[in-house]
Amino acid sequence: MQPPTASPVEAPATFQLRGGHSVEVVSTCKYVGSVVQQDCTHRAAVHRRICSANIAFGKLRPLLRASCRTTTRTKRILYNAYVLPALTYSAAEMWALTPSAWAAYHTVHNAFPREMAGTRLGPHCLSNDALYDRMGLWPLSRHVDRSRLHYLGHICCMTDGSLAKHMLFATQLAGVTLLHHRPRR
Repeated sequence: MQPPTASPVEAPATFQLRGGHSVEVVSTCKYVGSVVQQDCTHRAAVHRRICSANIAFGKLRPLLRASCRTTTRTKRILYNAYVLPALTYSAAEMWALTPSAWAAYHTVHNAFPREMAGTRLGPHCLSNDALYDRMGLWPLSRHVDRSRLHYLGHICCMTDGSLAKHMLFATQLAGVTLLHHRPRR
């Protein structure tokens, strides 16, 4: 005989916002070209962004290679204009990534400038900070922070009745409790 199993707590089908608006709870939705998942995983979206950046870099590789006569300034402009947006599109504003997903992003972001500079990773090679200085680039965290502040500025400038502003400044409904610990047995 098997012991009885506890049934999972059902999430409400909708939740109410101030002003009488309700929002339906769904498992996935598309927002500005990105898939947002209820379980907060972004594996597919991260993979898609990295593939897009690889494609963009691949198309520009003849101009960005270290052996090319393109100036460092031009390489930086091309990288910032085409490759970096493909890598970070909507990532900064919407994603709550795991450390392993951020590590994948940092690896890709560091690999492209290394190829542009003609350096490899190793004990006798340039550090990431020295590479950023040499190429005139920023660390990925600085790009993401700047993008998040930019997005926050857009939301704060919206009218008080906008859905995005309601979602940003939403508070817990009265009578609804959230579990922040493991349930007792």
